[in-house]
Amino acid sequence: MKNLLTIVACTLAFAGTTFAQHTNVVTSNGNDNDVDVMQTFYGFGFIHDGSEAYVDQVGNNNDVDVTQYNDGWWFSSELAEVNQRGNKNRAIVEQIKSAHEALINSKGDDNYANIRQEWIANEAEIDQDGNRNKATSFANGFINTTYAKQVGNDNQSDQDLGNGDRTADSHLSALQVGNSNKSKQDVEGDSFGPFIFAYRNVGDVIQRGNGNDAKQLMTMFDGDVQLNELYGKQIGNTNMLKQEAAGDGNYSNLTQTGNMNNAVSLQN
Repeated sequence: MKNLLTIVACTLAFAGTTFAQHTNVVTSNGNDNDVDVMQTFYGFGFIHDGSEAYVDQVGNNNDVDVTQYNDGWWFSSELAEVNQRGNKNRAIVEQIKSAHEALINSKGDDNYANIRQEWIANEAEIDQDGNRNKATSFANGFINTTYAKQVGNDNQSDQDLGNGDRTADSHLSALQVGNSNKSKQDVEGDSFGPFIFAYRNVGDVIQRGNGNDAKQLMTMFDGDVQLNELYGKQIGNTNMLKQEAAGDGNYSNLTQTGNMNNAVSLQN
């Protein structure tokens, strides 16, 4: 049975009012611990200072969930940082609205990290050091940046952009160092009415090692996929790299160094 710690911070405000910034700091040592942090803001306005959540866990089989949600604030600038050291740990960060930052840093094996961000000008980073780890991220909206770095073997990185919603001027980036790693970047464009697109997005992946697999996909539901760029680079042997782009004016670049590698580039 896990030990559960739940922290809830809620602010109700209206344009022109002044209110305090929430900062939650949680330190957890041991095994089978569960930390939930929720920071919510309800009101109306354009910019406020936002809040911060910091979670540090040492041990195995631990769990962290951080949720930062805003109803009405356009640029809220929340920050979430999760650090985990140990094995079989899980960290999930969800941020809704704009100008958020999220960082998940894990060291150990068999860990899972997930960041979900929606709307404008968000930044996400996942760093994992160890084996058999998994990093997943999702973003939609505009001017978002998502980065994943994994050092070790048998790791997996999945980065989704758009996922059937509009997305533009965003950047997916992945770096994997080790063997038998997998990376997937998926850009899917769709929206409402005449504004249907995945537009001017960039995906890049670098893999160093042997037996790695990378897929970069740009697909569309009902909309257009235009002027997007894909960059893939692999250094090592027996690697596989596939790029697929649907739409107009897209750019693909593949580079492989080593022996017995396989590369595929499709555009339609």
